[in-house]
Amino acid sequence: FIGNKDAMEWTDLVLLKNVWYHFCLSWSASTRQMDFYVNGVLVKSKEITVSSISSGGTLVVGQDQDSVGGGFDMNQAFGGEIFQLNVFSRKLRVEDIAAMYYDGRCSRMASSLVHDVVVSSGINAEYGEVRYSSVWHSFLSPLTMFAVLFLCCIASSLADSGLNRALRFPEKVSTSNYIMLNPDFSNARTAVTVCTWMNKFLDPRVQHIWFSYAVSGRYNELMLSDWYHNFYRK
Repeated sequence: FIGNKDAMEWTDLVLLKNVWYHFCLSWSASTRQMDFYVNGVLVKSKEITVSSISSGGTLVVGQDQDSVGGGFDMNQAFGGEIFQLNVFSRKLRVEDIAAMYYDGRCSRMASSLVHDVVVSSGINAEYGEVRYSSVWHSFLSPLTMFAVLFLCCIASSLADSGLNRALRFPEKVSTSNYIMLNPDFSNARTAVTVCTWMNKFLDPRVQHIWFSYAVSGRYNELMLSDWYHNFYRK
């Protein structure tokens, strides 16, 4: 969802559980175009009518907000790993998105993109103030999270060095497992790109929300989820 009304479904894609993928959603009001990329390849586009998204909202990673900062439903909670989640204040070019994928999970962000970052939770994690739930905080503190992600970068020559060092949402879902931020979307009201590496390991028969940006009265201002029949068991 973008702007609380325009949705793009990607029910015709077939993806695997327990496999890392790189996802990007980009949108611009000037082009009226929303694009979805998997592993650096454009797989879905849709023309939408939204002219802007609202700033001053709350971003929750791992849950769906039915009220600002709350209203979570355990049946929609995300279970899996998220790494290098970045939100940019412009519609990235296909070349930028493809480079993120081909550079790999533990690569540093391109210097040309740094100044467009609204939210980041990867190697470059200095943007935004992350608040952890009590359950999540007991699993990984902010300092520890940044340290292990940095170690992942150092050890990137080892094929799977970073797999257990991402933001991990337990397979046994709970409404207590989430990350909440209050990002400044004032520069991203008319264009935005959301990119992340993701490894999902939940029941494929249920839709799970992993990115929910909400403002008062508009709880789907920017929401990303999977549709259950995109994932099947290995």
